[in-house]
Amino acid sequence: MKIMSFVMTVEALLQGKKRASRRFWSDKTAAQFKKGDLVQAFNKNPRNGGECIAIIRLTKNPFRQHLDEITEKDFHAEGGLLHWSSINDFIFALKKMNKGFVPFVIEFELVHVLKPLNLWWQKFWKAAHYYAEDDGIVLGGDARQVLSEFPAESAALFFTDPDYSEGSLLGFWLLAKQAPRILKQGGVLITEAPHKYLNAIQEVFQLHGGAQDLRWRWLYNFLFLEGAQRRLRMGIHVITKPLLCYSKGKWKNRGFVKDGLPVKPQKKVKHKWQKNLDGYLYFIERHTDEGDIVIDPFAGSGTTAFACRQLKRRFVVIDIDDQCCRQISEDLRKES
Repeated sequence: MKIMSFVMTVEALLQGKKRASRRFWSDKTAAQFKKGDLVQAFNKNPRNGGECIAIIRLTKNPFRQHLDEITEKDFHAEGGLLHWSSINDFIFALKKMNKGFVPFVIEFELVHVLKPLNLWWQKFWKAAHYYAEDDGIVLGGDARQVLSEFPAESAALFFTDPDYSEGSLLGFWLLAKQAPRILKQGGVLITEAPHKYLNAIQEVFQLHGGAQDLRWRWLYNFLFLEGAQRRLRMGIHVITKPLLCYSKGKWKNRGFVKDGLPVKPQKKVKHKWQKNLDGYLYFIERHTDEGDIVIDPFAGSGTTAFACRQLKRRFVVIDIDDQCCRQISEDLRKES
């Protein structure tokens, strides 16, 4: 039996809401698929560990269709708003894969579901998403809106680094307001913070988080090795980056955790605030268990997502920057 892989559109497929798929196939490949053929549907390429999740039957022979001919009806046959924010977003995604080819349209019907839909991240799916697999989800949008729709007591850890350029503390205010609601009892919030605003940030958490049982626990530090250190005009040689640690309710003792961790200089290749993976691996591993959900509302280059993947934790990362979300998702798929 022939096979086709479905990655981003698994949910629509298993719900019977996906009836078409566009593929940049060669004529030779398309000629192997005929109306009436039964096809095994995989959740990703079987060479990369994909599983057969359903059987589909082709209702037409594959045919070519130019991207500028796609209609709203075509968009919804592909899964529509379950997977893209609009028809324009869908077409944009196809154009990125285009490479000058006109895609084949494969229309089909769902015959049998072999693996029932059980997607843990569905409860977090309240925004435009760019990546959604069993290991995690990448969401686009303003974290203020996205986090407000997350379910209560659903995550074990917040690990993040808000934007504090120009002295803005909005990201910390958002964490203080939403993290206590979203964290499970005993869950932990760790956020990087600038020396300059430490006192003001702690006041934000005390004012907004304290009323919701978010308790101050400790000050961790990344210890910068030579090449990442800075010297300020005021005469300070900066060799640390503070990380504020809070817990929801009672502190869960997981053994000794170093409060100072040496980290190597990080080249800012993907993002101007790209982080050192080793530092994230260390603290995420020591504050969570395998399968736990970790949230980063200010994803940047996606360091939290890649650390979670290595540690077998599930990630929910958010960024307001469309390009960041696309780059994280592309990098995650390359590593799959």
